[in-house]
Amino acid sequence: MSHKNVVLVPLHNNMSLATAQTIRDIVKFSSELGFSPSYLPPRRTILSSVSYYRKMLSVLKSDFLLVPYPAIGNPIKTTKLRIFDIKTLELLSKSSSLIVYVYDLPFEQIRYTKSPNWDSLIDSKMFSIEGILFDVADKILVFNEAMAEIIRKRYKIPKEKFMYYEILDLSVDFVPSSVKDPNQKLKIIIYAGNLHPDRLQALERYLTKVPPTLELWFVGPNGDWIQTSLKEPRVRYLGSFYGHEFYTLLLKGDFGLIWYPEGLSEYLRFGSSSKFSSYLVTGLPVLVDSHAVYVSELVKRYNVGITNKNLERLLFKAKNISNEDYLKLRKNALSLGTKIREGYFFKKVLKAVIE
Repeated sequence: MSHKNVVLVPLHNNMSLATAQTIRDIVKFSSELGFSPSYLPPRRTILSSVSYYRKMLSVLKSDFLLVPYPAIGNPIKTTKLRIFDIKTLELLSKSSSLIVYVYDLPFEQIRYTKSPNWDSLIDSKMFSIEGILFDVADKILVFNEAMAEIIRKRYKIPKEKFMYYEILDLSVDFVPSSVKDPNQKLKIIIYAGNLHPDRLQALERYLTKVPPTLELWFVGPNGDWIQTSLKEPRVRYLGSFYGHEFYTLLLKGDFGLIWYPEGLSEYLRFGSSSKFSSYLVTGLPVLVDSHAVYVSELVKRYNVGITNKNLERLLFKAKNISNEDYLKLRKNALSLGTKIREGYFFKKVLKAVIE
């Protein structure tokens, strides 16, 4: 049976919230371009693994086959059936144009985040598997040139295979108001994400230096320590929020904050994040650590925020921004956020492949 255009959709139980959102967005936006989702069941048993591969093989002879990576084909050691995965994808590539949508690089992610179980995840076979996937792909969709370059040099992949989607689109029903009063005396900076102390080491030393007329709000899991340990009057932990409630909360802010440990600067050359997109879909201008190289480039390119390598300086700029300059940033953030919400960047690159 021939299928026209298909997107393979993994139904893992252990996806992070951000990855699960990315997969949902890939399904939604590709469906709007005529792709049919083919759902791959979780592989808990031998029988369910057989069903998984049978489902993959059912899309043989598709015109275009879209594969989100590394959700499918992850080459790390803990992917028990990784050899079967790559052999199946290799077979599918012989009867379909294989499009690999790369939203992360497993080795770089493990390396630069200094994963404590490094040895249990990385081996030489990982690279040969990943190399086969990129070799059999007809097109490889990546964030930017830096991501393409590391793949190209490692596996000798032709430059012509790569196409850039630039920003992670985010499908949400929430539509922010286009009107905001910039005259409020108190400016609110929101940081959303995993708030475990290990994740905020680079930020923690600044939390006692939040200037007057600013408040720093933290939203996400593992943040109780912020309220109980710091007891800073201008630093608040609001808890975890999801969906419409989360975006409504973001709308109360004046800026969204993106800040990472400096040691991640090399990894942050390779892409953006769902955090960046979440802020923009609510029209929230962003304050960005300039060590987050690629996100800083996007902020400058679209004029949607302020970048600096020093957080005190960044907060000072946010505190003293003129109403006119703030409204320009917000207007640009709303405009870019609309594109992100509608899947503009994903659709643009996918259309260029299939048309």
